[in-house]
Formats: sequence, C-alpha cells, structure tokens
Amino acid sequence: MNKMELVMRVAEKTAMPQKDVKRCLDGILATIGDELKGGREIVLPDFGKFMCVRTAARKVRLPNGRWMVIPVTERPRFKAFTNIRHYSVKYF
Repeated sequence: MNKMELVMRVAEKTAMPQKDVKRCLDGILATIGDELKGGREIVLPDFGKFMCVRTAARKVRLPNGRWMVIPVTERPRFKAFTNIRHYSVKYF
C-alpha cells in the first residue's frame, strides 16, 4: 500500500474528504520527522514507538581493497508493539 492508497482507505472509513485526510497524514509525518530530528521518541499506545538509534563507527572494506571508516550516525527506527504484531502474517 502506498501513501495515496492509505489516504483513500482512511477517507472511506472516516467519511472525510481525501484532501483533508492527506493534509492530516502529511502533518503527522512531518511532526514525527521533526521530533526524531530533535532526538525525541514518539510513542503511540497500542501501535508502536518511533525512535532514533545511534549506530557505532565502523570500518568497511571497499571493493578496491582500501579501508574506509563510516562515522557514528543516527537512524530512525520503529518498534511495533505486540498489539499490532498479531496482524502480520509470518511465512516460514
């Protein structure tokens, strides 16, 4: 499902115009991005947690044989709570 499909589905379920749903979704995503840039966590009860995780600096070997150091970085992560995990289908 892409963003537009999500907007259409939410508009159907809430009887709101797609334009309003899209504006709300854009606002939510922008707010989550701003909070993560500030280093803060976003916890949505019964859904999950958005957070920034710091990765350690590491050395990698390039295809030409030289070594390169990748610096410490922060990456966004999402951890689903158990309430929504039962919706996923696991194939073994």
